[in-house]
Amino acid sequence: MRLEICDPDSAASLREVYGEIRECPDLEFELARLCAEQDIETTASWLLKRHIERGCRPNLELSRQLLQVFLDLRGWQARLHFLQFFQHLAVPPELKHHLRDFVLDLTSDRNKFVRAWSFSALHRLAISYPEFRAETLRLIQRAMESEAPSVKARLRNLPAL
Repeated sequence: MRLEICDPDSAASLREVYGEIRECPDLEFELARLCAEQDIETTASWLLKRHIERGCRPNLELSRQLLQVFLDLRGWQARLHFLQFFQHLAVPPELKHHLRDFVLDLTSDRNKFVRAWSFSALHRLAISYPEFRAETLRLIQRAMESEAPSVKARLRNLPAL
């Protein structure tokens, strides 16, 4: 799979590539591996997000692999893609604190979309792990007072904890 030739800023190019690869066996595992390559992490993560949106449901093994990759992503776009499909991942107990700390840091990211989706990921962690609920509620309440309108809009769409 040669993702280097795909323009990560062109939705048409990304959709075309996805159309060509969507039937590949074990595509989600190959894309997870490619997300770990910094020069193509944005393209690979967009394709993975598209694949998950189209019905791929990561099992615990794939979720664990994806979450390990997520912790090492550098680019804001790749991080955003992962945050957008975070709700579909099973969070193993051994990663919950690392993920919480990482996502908590992302709530201060310069990019408002990364911040908005980071709160969604914290919310997802709090649903899976009740020990995070009180802190997550406080963070969401504080963000509703101080964040950009686009972040607040995302927060209003979160179900109650």
